[in-house]
This record gives sequence, structure tokens and C-alpha cells, in this order.
Amino acid sequence: MPTEVVMPALEISQDTGTLVHWLKSEGDLVQKGDPLMEIETDKVTVEIESPGTGVLANITAQPGDEVPVGQLIALLLAEGELPLESESPLEGEELSERETQSETRKVIPTSENSPARELSKVVATPVARRLAEENGIDLAEISDAIGADRIQKAHVLAYLESRTSMKDIRDDQEDPKHFTTASPKARRLASEHGLDMTTLAGSGPDGAVLAGDVQEALAVRSKSTLASRALPTKSGEPRVIPVKGMRKVIADRLQESYQTAPHISLSLSADVTEILRISERLSSAVQEETGHPLTMTAILAKVVGATLCEHPRLNAHLVDDEIREFSDVHLGIAVALEDGLIVPVIRSVEQRGLSSIQSELNDLTSRARKGTIKLNEVKGGTFTISNLGMFGIEHFTAILNPPEVAILSIGTVTDVPVGVDGEVVLRPIMQVTINADHRAVDGAVAARFLAALKKALENPWLLLA
Repeated sequence: MPTEVVMPALEISQDTGTLVHWLKSEGDLVQKGDPLMEIETDKVTVEIESPGTGVLANITAQPGDEVPVGQLIALLLAEGELPLESESPLEGEELSERETQSETRKVIPTSENSPARELSKVVATPVARRLAEENGIDLAEISDAIGADRIQKAHVLAYLESRTSMKDIRDDQEDPKHFTTASPKARRLASEHGLDMTTLAGSGPDGAVLAGDVQEALAVRSKSTLASRALPTKSGEPRVIPVKGMRKVIADRLQESYQTAPHISLSLSADVTEILRISERLSSAVQEETGHPLTMTAILAKVVGATLCEHPRLNAHLVDDEIREFSDVHLGIAVALEDGLIVPVIRSVEQRGLSSIQSELNDLTSRARKGTIKLNEVKGGTFTISNLGMFGIEHFTAILNPPEVAILSIGTVTDVPVGVDGEVVLRPIMQVTINADHRAVDGAVAARFLAALKKALENPWLLLA
């Protein structure tokens, strides 16, 4: 039996998945474990491996389609198996094995005036049969011509070429569609989207137009349409950006978070003179070990992890009517993408050294922006920090990342005049803000954490004691 390819469930609460694109084409031989497709969930784009070995067939989901979890979207055919002839399993038109491998009986006259010859059985694949019907060809004629009992698409295409020259096909203006060699799925897609088959270059045998050729033409047309809409017209019409995909997920999750969790926000300023000294002294050593200079985010990750160990109420999840405190700090680092946001997680950050944190931070950030990060690398965070200091932002309040009960917003470092030993001096000051879910965290609890964080930032050497 064919191996079914279904929309996978990558998370417990996942109802649907969006197909980003197929990594294999219909008709390709796929080995079990080969990268087969990319799926977008509410957190990340994931590369899905093939569940079996076979020829990829009956693809029903196209890039951009949102498909229910468990829905059949393709088949992997073993040797000798035939593809289904249904238009689309998504539309509920599945055919039985008997129907997909049915026999065709034809009466073949030997001449215009002679009686019909004996009925002849011809076995043909659904694609071959439909292609022959669309081009007005008797399958029995092909069987006689090639001496084969089982007709496949390639046989029909070869017969077409031998019967009609390519010049005749191009010159026929009365019904060019009739003479355009194409797969049934390609014809259906072209018809649904108003594409002229005669304008498409085929990549199949003998130049046959395949579904992939139509999809490529549609993608080009779509990009052209988006490009024309991206710029304001002379009449001043606005640029239209559909809220979908990752943008839609972010919008829904943040709206739910802000409406569900009563946020409490507390801020203070910290003198990071000693943090900057650590960065200056250790940066070259970290770069030599990891290939990357030591960043403020890596140092802050270490300091925040150590502080959370002393204040576990902030290192927690709120699930239904339970507050679940964690002993290990799995720290999420918010990373801005071209049109979205993703939060990779550094596991047990409180147990890691600066070089280890910096190395993993660079790796996760790089792969997140390339879209190759794995799902398990953005799940299971217990606390999140969002640093916009590199953009010059001095103060902001981030929205909670459920089910976490708190998130820390970090601003840029600015030189501020402060009084030290009776004198006014410039000191590098950073503003930090804690946003907490007031259902799980009281104001005093959040304030004690923030005060402890300030002490650690201003005296980081205490972490070594």
C-alpha cells in the first residue's frame, strides 16, 4: 500500500499547519528520512522528513495552504503502485485501488467497412488514460503500436509526438489546448487560475507541461502582483500587507496574552560599569574560543539566569490554575526576523559559562534568521529577555510570552550624570523593565527580583563568590 504523507502534529495544541514548500517534486523517488517539506507552525518553520520510501505522488497541498493536522496531503508509491486519480483527497474524492487500476475495453475496427475486432483489454494508469482521452487517442492504438499491455503516461506522450509534429501543434489555432501535452493536474490548475496552457514551457517528457510548471508560473504571477501592490499608486493608495503566516500567529498570540494576563510593569536603572569591564576583559578570550566577540546579551543572560535561581516565582509557568516553578532556567532570547519574531531557548543557562552561552546564542540566532532552527529549540522556555538596546531604545515594556509569567525588557546603555562620593560623574546606565503576570506574581515579588538583578548587574563579581 502507498505510504500516506499527512500534515504532522508538532505540538499538542496544534490544529493546523501551513505548508511552506515541498523539498521534493511530484514524481521524485524519495528515501525514508529524506527532507520532504517545510511546515510552519505558530512558533517556527520546521523541515519534515519523509515517513517512507517511494515515488512522491498525489500532492494536494500547495505552498501557503493551511491544512488540518492529520489531513492526507500526498502519497509515496512503492514499485508497481499507481497514483490515485482523484482531483484531490482534500476535497474528499478518494478512489479505491480497484478504480485506480481499472481496465479499459475498446472496440478497434480494422477498417471503415469491416466488422469490429474482438474486444481488447488495455491496462493503463489513470494519468495515461486521461491524457489519451484529452487528446482523442484510443489506448488500444497505443498498445498495438508499442506492444505493451500496460500503458503509462510516457507511452501516450511518445505516441502523441509520433502522430503530430510539434509544428502542427503550434500552428493549430482552432483548439491549441487540445494539442498541448500536459498532465491532468496541470490542466486543472491552469484552468482554475486562468492560465493559457500554450504559454507555458513544459519540463516533462517531450516538453509536457506538469503541475510544477503551472505552480511556478503562478508563483511568478503572484510575485509580480505583490510587487505591483507593494508600492503606492499615483493616486496615493496604501501598500497592502496581508496579516498571515507568522505575522498572523504573532498578532493572535500577543493579543491573547495582553487581554488574558493582567500585566504589571516595574522599571529601574542599573549602573553597568563593571559589566562593561567584564566585556572588555573577556571579549578577546571568548572570541578566540567561539569565533564571536562577547556581547552584552550573553552577559545579561548569565546574570539573569543566576538571579532567577534565587527568585523562582519569576521562573515559572501559569497553566490553568497551577503555578509551575522550575529549578532550571531555560532562557528565551527574543530575536527579530525580517517580518516577525522568534524566541530561541538556551537550556540551563545558569549552569553555562560565558563562552558556551555566546556560542549557542550566535548559533541559534543565525539559524533562526535563516529559517533552519528546530522546533525543540524554541520550546520549553521558562523566562524571556528582549534586548532592544542595539537599536538605541532606552526603555520599553515587552508583552508576556505565555505560559511564562514574566519577561524582561532591556534598553540601551547611555551615559548619565550621577552623584558618586559627592561628585557628579558620567556613568553607563541601563534601564531594565520586568513585565509580569499579576495572576501569578505580586508586585513585591517582582520588585525583589528586579532589585536583586540590579545588584548583580552593578556587582557581577559577586556571582563568582
